[in-house]
Amino acid sequence: MSRTIVIGSGLAGLSAAIRLAEQGVPTTLVTFGNGGLQLSQGTVDILGYAPERVDDPIAAIDSLPEKHPYRILGAQAVEESTKWIANIFGPELIEGDPHSNYLVPTAIGALRPSAYVMPSMAAGDARKVRSYAVVGIKQIKDFQTSMVAGNIARTETPDGGKYVTSETLMSLEPRPGEKDPTSYTYARAMKDPQLVNAFAAELKRVAGEGDVVLVPPVLSYAGVAKQVSELVGRPVAESIMQPPAAPGRLMQEHLVAYAKSHGVRYMLDAKVTGLNAEGGRVKSVNVELAGHERVIEADAVIYAPGGFESGALNMDSHRNITETVFGLPLSEHNGEGLITHKQDEPQPLFEVGVRVDETMRVLDESGKAVYDNFYAAGGLLAGAQRWDEKSGDGIAVASGKRAAEQVGESK
Repeated sequence: MSRTIVIGSGLAGLSAAIRLAEQGVPTTLVTFGNGGLQLSQGTVDILGYAPERVDDPIAAIDSLPEKHPYRILGAQAVEESTKWIANIFGPELIEGDPHSNYLVPTAIGALRPSAYVMPSMAAGDARKVRSYAVVGIKQIKDFQTSMVAGNIARTETPDGGKYVTSETLMSLEPRPGEKDPTSYTYARAMKDPQLVNAFAAELKRVAGEGDVVLVPPVLSYAGVAKQVSELVGRPVAESIMQPPAAPGRLMQEHLVAYAKSHGVRYMLDAKVTGLNAEGGRVKSVNVELAGHERVIEADAVIYAPGGFESGALNMDSHRNITETVFGLPLSEHNGEGLITHKQDEPQPLFEVGVRVDETMRVLDESGKAVYDNFYAAGGLLAGAQRWDEKSGDGIAVASGKRAAEQVGESK
């Protein structure tokens, strides 16, 4: 039986695969690795800056350039898509509103605007908090309390004041002899009730003054943050932190399990090397798997491999930009002039990608579909400064869902 092939297992690919499965479309997800979602910060960002900080992401979409993926998709579709994925994650993993951005402290003391956050982060929302007791953990090296507290204290509050912070350090090994854990391994260890109790007791003892106690992301598993807060006697929130961290891993594991439970065939360590087309339609894709090449027939293909960060896009020493698997036409093919030397300015290079129509079909330079049944989603789409706008998650979900629904409608 012929199937729809989804290539890539990041947020875009998993969204597409799940939506296909919901429509009863036989789906195979082909991925070489585990996807970028496990390396994410554990939030679902829609739009944080445009270019100033955004309070209502959906309302700000119409202010974006016409070539932006959000303008192609439409604000209503973005809102519906992010509500849909939030429902799939469920309230134990994320909470929020597409019309309102949280301000979540990070491990460098910046405040990240995000529409959906993990419940373990919600109490730290800087729109509502005015003072933080920042507590680091000696065993976790990537959370420097002086930097976190200092940068938060230098930040202006929404009402024009300044945040008040205190800082201190606690020491508690997650397991005997484990002196250098990541925040992820520490969070996993916190599934042990004895460690939770010991952690809360030490945190209560050392934490300074502040309405909310802010710690590294070690409270991510369901119910841990609530239990620790109750034991400490005031809200305790975790910050956003660089990977490896538990929030992104939990989101990725949940979506993969959800996809499999809904009938998606998941092919890991499978590298797509090309496609076979006839009459303007893709008929099959070539996949390297377990030392041999396999041809998989396809009714349609949704291509969600990511962008430069995953190697789907590449710029060589001559500044030639290419899509590395299928040689798809791009919005720009040469990087000359697309990189600026001012770090606080957008980098036009990162807007390079494939052009798509409103159904997410990939287009050539003339605006014609490259193949009638070939769609793209996520970080490969042209027209967005995801890193600067904090728009990557919303683009991934909305474009993956739109492509999947177009495939479903064509069945």
